[in-house]
Amino acid sequence: MKGVKFGSYHSWDDWKLVLQAQDVSIPAPKTNTIDIPGANGSLDLTEALTGSVVYEDRELSFSFQTAEALTQKGWADMISEIATAIHGQRLGIVLDDDPEWTYNGRCTIDSFTNTSASQSITILCKCNPLKTDASGNTSL
Repeated sequence: MKGVKFGSYHSWDDWKLVLQAQDVSIPAPKTNTIDIPGANGSLDLTEALTGSVVYEDRELSFSFQTAEALTQKGWADMISEIATAIHGQRLGIVLDDDPEWTYNGRCTIDSFTNTSASQSITILCKCNPLKTDASGNTSL
């Protein structure tokens, strides 16, 4: 089953969570412009310090649903287990759809719900702007 690896934990293999939706944002460039009174446009200093564009952090969001409905206690135990494993932790995040790249960031449990029909959880990760491969190469 397709999922996401958070550090050494895989959403399907370890918790039997079915990936419902994922959003991997493209990091916004850090721009620096100065308005010059009396001049057309503005002065763009974006690359002045580094010689290249640098980026803001990137956000990843994952929504999961349990494969089977759990009891109230079973769901509470699972949330506790997931929270202990990843909530607040800075981890490598690997998507099954893009397994050669690792995103590095801090994971948080954004929300979780429990209805009579299903249980769901949303995990947010605030990551470095560039993803990294096993050789240390980076990419947007």
